[in-house]
Amino acid sequence: MLPFKPLQCVLSQRKCMFELIQLIFCTENIVVPNQQQYHWYHRKYRRVPTVDQCYERDDLCIWEADMQFTRDKYVAFNQS
Repeated sequence: MLPFKPLQCVLSQRKCMFELIQLIFCTENIVVPNQQQYHWYHRKYRRVPTVDQCYERDDLCIWEADMQFTRDKYVAFNQS
């Protein structure tokens, strides 16, 4: 059997407590104040040009405008 070493137990507990205090301090004073608070259902999308404002061969602009139109239609349909 291994001998019981109370000093090592106390030191390891103090080390764990010190690390926990550091973690709590960093979380409360650094992470939380710098966090942006928004809910996923309140997300605001950047408005893109409509299809008639896109250039003729700009496929990405046309795709973004189509996705925006689809999203707007979905929102309008679910609000009624």
